[in-house]
Amino acid sequence: MIRYLIMLLIAGILSALLYYRTQPALTGGRRALMIFLRTISVFCILVLLISPILHFWSEDKFIPQVIILRDTSRSMTLSGSSGPKDQRINPAWKQVSEAYTRAGYQVLPVDFADGLAGGDQSTRLGLTLEQIAQKQDLSRVTGIVLASDGWFRDENLALVTQFNIPFTVLTDTTGVNIADLAVSAVRSPRFAYRNEPAMIAVDLAAMNWTGRAQVTLRINGREAEQKPLTILDSSTHSLSFVPRFSQTGFYTYQVEVSAPGLNERSLNNNVHPGAIEVLAEKERIAIISDKPGWDNKYIIDALNRNPRWLVEHYSIRNQRLYLGSEEKGELSETGLTAILIINNGALNPSPLLADRIVALNHRGIGILYQGAPIDALARINPLQRSNVSSSYQGFVQLLPEARRLPMFDLPDEEIAKIPPVDYHYVTARAGTSIIATLNNPQQSPAIALIETSGNRCIGIGILNLWRWQMQVPGDAYSRLFTNLVTWLGNQAQHRFTPIHQSSYFLGEPVSIRLRSDDEIRRSRLDSNPRLKITDEQDDTVFEDFMTVDGSDFRIDTTINKPGNYRFSITDRDTGEQSTGRFHISDSSLEDRDFDFNLPLLSWIAHETGGRLIKLPDAASFTVPAVQPEITIRRNELHIYRYWYFLAAFILIFCLELFLRRRWGLI
Repeated sequence: MIRYLIMLLIAGILSALLYYRTQPALTGGRRALMIFLRTISVFCILVLLISPILHFWSEDKFIPQVIILRDTSRSMTLSGSSGPKDQRINPAWKQVSEAYTRAGYQVLPVDFADGLAGGDQSTRLGLTLEQIAQKQDLSRVTGIVLASDGWFRDENLALVTQFNIPFTVLTDTTGVNIADLAVSAVRSPRFAYRNEPAMIAVDLAAMNWTGRAQVTLRINGREAEQKPLTILDSSTHSLSFVPRFSQTGFYTYQVEVSAPGLNERSLNNNVHPGAIEVLAEKERIAIISDKPGWDNKYIIDALNRNPRWLVEHYSIRNQRLYLGSEEKGELSETGLTAILIINNGALNPSPLLADRIVALNHRGIGILYQGAPIDALARINPLQRSNVSSSYQGFVQLLPEARRLPMFDLPDEEIAKIPPVDYHYVTARAGTSIIATLNNPQQSPAIALIETSGNRCIGIGILNLWRWQMQVPGDAYSRLFTNLVTWLGNQAQHRFTPIHQSSYFLGEPVSIRLRSDDEIRRSRLDSNPRLKITDEQDDTVFEDFMTVDGSDFRIDTTINKPGNYRFSITDRDTGEQSTGRFHISDSSLEDRDFDFNLPLLSWIAHETGGRLIKLPDAASFTVPAVQPEITIRRNELHIYRYWYFLAAFILIFCLELFLRRRWGLI
């Protein structure tokens, strides 16, 4: 710095000597201006010639930082054996904070719950750490103090270990001897069917109490059923309710446990919410055959595995239709999605029944025909009778055409084990897709399908395919017929199927998934679905596009107001739409989190290389004193590289020449 002062002084002296006497003479102000301009010009020249690189030293002072994370969620206000958790932990984190301050650390207090700016209905440590990392440089942070009860809602806490920062965790290990009852879990199907039983399974927990309790089921706010139960201390109990719903619709329910005269530590965990959507009826699958057979039995067994299907087995005797021993005048269309016709060799439907089956197929109900074709159903069967009436045995061979359909996309090792089957020589109708052939010289069709204007029909010209399941350890046989019936009953070209819970606690993330399928139920990810959630007043509470998650779409949000909500998922490009409903309970997850989650807090301290501090030990907590780390750096400033320095020199030099000419000096 001294050299630059000397150069400035020399430039000033030279400039003053040059302008000491001028011709013509200058006034005092003009002389001072010219001396100033000449001084700057000469100084710039000297700097560029003598010292074009400016050297200077800087000092960096590094003070270690410690982040104090204080949990302010709703669960911190719950009382335990010695008062609310926040009142017990507040003195401890203040003592630890003061210990770090005395040791020379820079203490950064941070309050969190559902992140840094979220509500107090949830606690997410991972989200909090992510938001802190986005706002602040963590290179100076040498430790994190966690003052929380440890009941976190994060799906993944891997971020805790990725920071490589030790956690000092404050926790309370004192025991609680206050009686408490809780409904720990409730499980129910998302869908039920009208006038059919729907099981609601309940798990109960008890602490520090033994006696008689009552478990009550309320549906839409009204008491539906009550059951007595003997509760044992420190044990879990399970029971179930099996209500029936006479009307369709969306039903919310609550399961509550209570014990008369018991003074519990809290009643917040005595109630658990849920919801069920009641549908009109199951999808009916009608199986029509001429007589009992093994194909009938094993197809029925396969279809009965799907709880949404109601399988009805009809028989034809003397051209009359029977369901069991009851004669039916005609085949009802209500709830019917597919008809399976099995001809074991003597099928002879009446003309009225045959016309009825054809009419149902024309109205979009899929038909699967197995066995030798008959003339009465030749109008819809893709396989037609030939001149050969005898039956033969042979092997089935799937054609490449089958690979485009998911119901025939079975493992090659399972297909190779299909045993010899009984078959008839048949021909295929025009416009039919042949899926499989037989290994005879004519390569006659074994399986074919036809689809015209939404009418679907599959023809299987073989019998005794049921033997296949005895040759393979898997369930290829069951999957084949389940997939065939699924395809027959799928009337939509595309399908939007939402996957979601029926109910959520207040503050719990609402997660909605969408399975988008094409006409053969393959996942479609080329759509752009948008989710819209509305409340009971049809006001929009959330709206955004869903994102791809694996083979589905997904979106997560949080709604902090209890009530019933509807949602719609729409793809504006294709016009596809799907809707659903769910319930937000007025009970919060935070209201059920008593005491401290000691296992999780211990894991955080251990995995990060930190330590666990009990609340009574916080007063004696000490930290080794640290001295600020000072780093001195030598910096270089290459003046000649800065264009504005050269521009300033040229501008000042030109200004001086202009004034000299104007004032007659040149």
